[in-house]
Amino acid sequence: MKPYFATFSLLLQDTLPRLSAHFNTLQFMPEFYLIEWIFTLYTKVLPLDTSCRVWDVFCRDGDSFLFRTALGILKLGQKELTEFESIPETGQYLGKFVSELSSEALFESIASVPLSAKHFQQILQQQTGSSR
Repeated sequence: MKPYFATFSLLLQDTLPRLSAHFNTLQFMPEFYLIEWIFTLYTKVLPLDTSCRVWDVFCRDGDSFLFRTALGILKLGQKELTEFESIPETGQYLGKFVSELSSEALFESIASVPLSAKHFQQILQQQTGSSR
């Protein structure tokens, strides 16, 4: 799993640099939220209709869409997330925020994340090679 977390960290840094820097300052690691999000394909955290849409696109686009979804979620909440000063506050807000997201807002945010499947695979391969 380390290569996936490292890949996400790089994508977060590229896509949302201010939020990434804030999370690094707090030591709020991707493992704190990605495990629950991705391992359950978002079924534990998103409303059912929204998680079904995520599943549909995941089946079509593959792993990169799960990462685009995570980045889309964080992009929607980045303003508020950069205001918290502790891991518990950040985690608590993120859990509540994600459960209340509208499908339309989330998918608009996901669409604005510039990540192709090819670019995702390139970064993942680099991280897989560097973790050996």
